[in-house]
Amino acid sequence: MFCVNQGFPKSARLRRRSEYLALQTRGRKLHTRSFLVFIGPRANPSVGAGAPAASRGGTPPLVADELRLGPSEAEPRSRIGITASKKVGGAVVRNRWKRCTREAFRRLRADFGHVDFEMVVVAKKDVPIPSARAIYDELRPLFERNGGGRRDGASSRNGRVAVSADAS
Repeated sequence: MFCVNQGFPKSARLRRRSEYLALQTRGRKLHTRSFLVFIGPRANPSVGAGAPAASRGGTPPLVADELRLGPSEAEPRSRIGITASKKVGGAVVRNRWKRCTREAFRRLRADFGHVDFEMVVVAKKDVPIPSARAIYDELRPLFERNGGGRRDGASSRNGRVAVSADAS
């Protein structure tokens, strides 16, 4: 299996409280078994796309991003913010939730690279910590509903190819 990028760049994260609050007010609220999810379109999906070059004559931000990240990472991508309150458990438990959720989101982001939305994931209390694979399976329908099928045409991570509706 070939994996292009195993990282989780800052561009894939919601980082400010204002971003979390904005998505929680404008996004759809969905419940899953382990999470409360707020999901909505990206507030500014093409940051720097139409921005003029810096006044000192530097390269435009988008071009600089393409040079630094490569063309595949320069395209708009989905972003995530993860929240786990103290009601979920101690610091170790909360950090485990976050690590597993980040890993699942990183894999979903690789599978559904063309999807362009933001989500805030809030861990529910009194739910045992699921594995990254279980979280992947739980969040995958959200990616499918909000962005169509996988970009490689497969229906799941096991490599089966999806059958189109007109092939029946």
